[in-house]
Amino acid sequence: MTAERQKLEAVIQTLEAERLLLGDAVVEAAVVPLRAKLAALAPQEPDAMTAADQTLRLVTVLFLDVVGSTALGVWAADVLMARLVEATQTAWGRLRYRLTLGWR
Repeated sequence: MTAERQKLEAVIQTLEAERLLLGDAVVEAAVVPLRAKLAALAPQEPDAMTAADQTLRLVTVLFLDVVGSTALGVWAADVLMARLVEATQTAWGRLRYRLTLGWR
């Protein structure tokens, strides 16, 4: 797999992961030309998958449930709830960054 193909796939994957935050229209507007460029690279790639493409990887999934968040959302003002959502998204972004680049 070429470096350019890897970069395109990584950017597409990152945009897809941020779909809830960015919205469908923004992600689609960015991803469509990237997928077209990726498709243009396809004829240059060999048809057979390499052993590296078939490597299995261990994945850890973390779920988060803030106890009482529904009641807090009903009780709290919109501004407070927006700050809570923003803090949660920031924490997830930092965790995603660390998991992607490793704990250096």
